[in-house]
Amino acid sequence: MTLTARVASSRNTMLVVRLCTALALTLLGAESALAAWSCSISVTPLSFGTYDVFSATPDDSTATLSVTCTQVSTPVGNLPVTASLSQGSSGSYATRRMTSGVNLLSYNMYANATRTTIFGDGTAGTSTISGTFPFTAVGQNVTGTGTIYGRIPAGQDVAVGSYSDSIVATVTW
Repeated sequence: MTLTARVASSRNTMLVVRLCTALALTLLGAESALAAWSCSISVTPLSFGTYDVFSATPDDSTATLSVTCTQVSTPVGNLPVTASLSQGSSGSYATRRMTSGVNLLSYNMYANATRTTIFGDGTAGTSTISGTFPFTAVGQNVTGTGTIYGRIPAGQDVAVGSYSDSIVATVTW
């Protein structure tokens, strides 16, 4: 997932940030599962819109992660699927950061709507999104979705600029 943000000053000298995302994804399947299932992934953009550094309200947004798997051969059965996210360039799940030169803009991604559980790889207090796809026949498609909850905390004194970070989303089955 590549995060980009632009900070610009408005007529009232208010700084704003626009954040758009493009998702780079990794699909991983166990070798034994590759013969029985085929999976694909898609994610809607995580767009924060305008960030106001003077606002007391954080800037929140969501994206939808969708995984579709097809039962391509026997054995037919249940397929456990897990989605995880990398730390990004900050090297930490605690606070992910976008950068613009030496300037930093903190943000994070969460696995729950209250934005209290950081969406990561299941380590360091983070959580993943998991589910089980029930298959009953060869050729059957099953789709599962999960929500990525994004937040840029309020009150960050950031410089005008274009901010970016890269996140890798991995789906294992």
